[in-house]
Amino acid sequence: MKQFRTVKRRAKVGERILITNKSEWEHRYKNGNVGEVLGLGVESVFVQFEGVNAGVADCEYEVIIEEVNPKEENEMNIEKRFELAVNNVREAVEELRLAALAKGYEDARRDLTAVTPPFKTPQQQRDEIIEQAKRDVAELESIMDSSFRPPINGNNTFMEMRTFVKFFVNKEKRAVTALVYCCEYGYLVEKGIAKCAPTDCFNVHIGKAIALRRALGLDVPSEYLNVPQPTEVRVGDVIIYKDPIMESATDTVVSVESKKGVVRYYMKSGGFEWRDEIEIIDDSREKE
Repeated sequence: MKQFRTVKRRAKVGERILITNKSEWEHRYKNGNVGEVLGLGVESVFVQFEGVNAGVADCEYEVIIEEVNPKEENEMNIEKRFELAVNNVREAVEELRLAALAKGYEDARRDLTAVTPPFKTPQQQRDEIIEQAKRDVAELESIMDSSFRPPINGNNTFMEMRTFVKFFVNKEKRAVTALVYCCEYGYLVEKGIAKCAPTDCFNVHIGKAIALRRALGLDVPSEYLNVPQPTEVRVGDVIIYKDPIMESATDTVVSVESKKGVVRYYMKSGGFEWRDEIEIIDDSREKE
């Protein structure tokens, strides 16, 4: 198994990177994968892995400085290896001793050996997936307009033609249509549609990613289709009133006020509402 020395910084084109902190929702690569940087994005890089190309956020990787030869590493002087091992044992014993004094041996041992993944709320998961969808669309549009094609399975249009996309959003039908056109002649070549389920919250960024992938014959990541529903009401969200008297009228949140633990949501139509009186139906907030 290859080993590397790495440094945590932004990669440059041509450098190799090692995936060390893969996003929970990413499926095209995994921790330990190595790839070459082909291009730079906003807080991300476009990387060629073995068998797939993908955009990687800057927080997910480290830059490889050099490859380590395990055989050479093992040829260290026996005395130095012994001294290093003794020092490591001493440090570990001291760490255990101090932790045991504070919490008791069993608790300290458990804390030192356990690795607990950070908890993410449904809203945090949704936010991450939306940002992933934005990057996905930007990367695909860049590939479509270039002669470079990554080794992934798309339709003939994606693999053989230079194209561009136009998106059409129908807020009433809660649908996004991606129309793909030939760059050279300007005619329509592919079409993809994404429609939001009646019980789901609509998000135009996720819709664009789904529609474009369908138009290009690419797989749609499962997280796009099973994204958690929003729980936090934010400025710019479109809501629907739960009160039967309002007859399912919609409105837009223009400001949020919190005083002494009491939160009020002020509406574009005037007045304010409480959280349990409204339901989010569109959190696209396209101006962000």
